[in-house]
Amino acid sequence: MLCVTRWNTPFSRRPTSRKSDEGDFGEVAYSVLYNRCLNDGNFTIAQVNEKLDAIAINNTTQKPGVNTIDRVFTRSSHIILGEPVLKQLVEKDLVSMLHGMSAREQKLLIRVILKQVRFGLGTTGTLHAFHPDAKDLYDVCNSLRKVCATLHDPTVRLHEIGIQLFTAFRPMLAERGAMDKLEKQLDCTKFYQETKHDGERFQLHKNGEEYMYFSR
Repeated sequence: MLCVTRWNTPFSRRPTSRKSDEGDFGEVAYSVLYNRCLNDGNFTIAQVNEKLDAIAINNTTQKPGVNTIDRVFTRSSHIILGEPVLKQLVEKDLVSMLHGMSAREQKLLIRVILKQVRFGLGTTGTLHAFHPDAKDLYDVCNSLRKVCATLHDPTVRLHEIGIQLFTAFRPMLAERGAMDKLEKQLDCTKFYQETKHDGERFQLHKNGEEYMYFSR
């Protein structure tokens, strides 16, 4: 287990290591677990997603700045849970996945949780492989769930992709323009300039008297 506890140590100083494992906790865990786990896991992708959603919800309510007692909605009831209970739920979901997965599946799960998938393929390439319009839709809705549900058939193109009220979109995607062409492009001579301040970026969506704020 020494490799696991020292997973981030440079490979030259680890007792058993490979250069390719350096900084890769998932690969180091796999090298320790490959002969200690199930040969085949018993979790489906849908079940893993459900567990990860539950972990994310329960873990978020424990973060600083969030009330230690928060309202958690389940499919069957509305309950109020304290921080210790939420922590136990996170651990329970995580342990149940680890006990029901093969070593290779645990390696991939660890990489997903740490956001270190190491596939050598970025967001743009992944979305384009899924559907030709996936990148454009993701830019305006910022929801992989919606992208997958809307563009499940790669042979059907999405002819109109636009920003929708009360759906967060990715900021800072405006096309770069030339100052000397603005007057002609906008067909006006009066402009308003807003000072750019450092700090948290928010999106404000308004429809009549209904407001919704989105933060990063």
